[in-house]
Amino acid sequence: MKKFIGSLTLLAVLFFCFVNISFAEEEVETYSSVLENLAAEYDRVLANIKQEFETIEGRSEITYAEYLTDKQIFADWYELVFMEFDKLYVRTVKDSKKYYLLIAETIDHEDSDNLESAIEDFYDVIYDKKLEDFYDEIYDEAYDDIYDDYYDEIFENRPDDVDSNEFWSERSKFYDLWSDSKSGIYRYWSDAKTKIYRDYEDIRTAFLYRDNFNVEAILKNRRSVIE
Repeated sequence: MKKFIGSLTLLAVLFFCFVNISFAEEEVETYSSVLENLAAEYDRVLANIKQEFETIEGRSEITYAEYLTDKQIFADWYELVFMEFDKLYVRTVKDSKKYYLLIAETIDHEDSDNLESAIEDFYDVIYDKKLEDFYDEIYDEAYDDIYDDYYDEIFENRPDDVDSNEFWSERSKFYDLWSDSKSGIYRYWSDAKTKIYRDYEDIRTAFLYRDNFNVEAILKNRRSVIE
């Protein structure tokens, strides 16, 4: 019996030691770590979209007949772009709120230099860098590559054995799908960037010039858009 109790005691000691070590090793979330993780998520999403785009690029020399078999890959990629950016935007809104809350909680409210520096870091990294990377590499480059490599190449000349009405119909469908997707993702990107900027601007004004650090109240009207 004593051996049994002794064993239980040893197990309990080991368990609590393990729990204490785990808590000790757990990283404390800071506004810097929130920004780093969000920036890394932008990189992950961009890499994923570009990786899937390689499937399209790898078929850039297909014939018209091969295009008819594989054309779903375009619709699938367009859908992926919207889905990934939508999730990224939702996370950006939530993480930006967390970021501003941590600034308000951890930086001396009288230290305007550090407050401004932390606020500007979010602007520089997310608004000015990561969102622009998405625009440059997806909206500007990838979509243009699709137009140049497919629309201009596959639909430049109608094959002799293809019905004229069918060919021009497929050509129009390709262009309309490409155009709708490109203009749609631009509108979403532009709207998202505008909302992110307004959050940044509202926080900056409140923190630095109005001595208002109530992040919940400052961002309340913005959050109704997605929450």
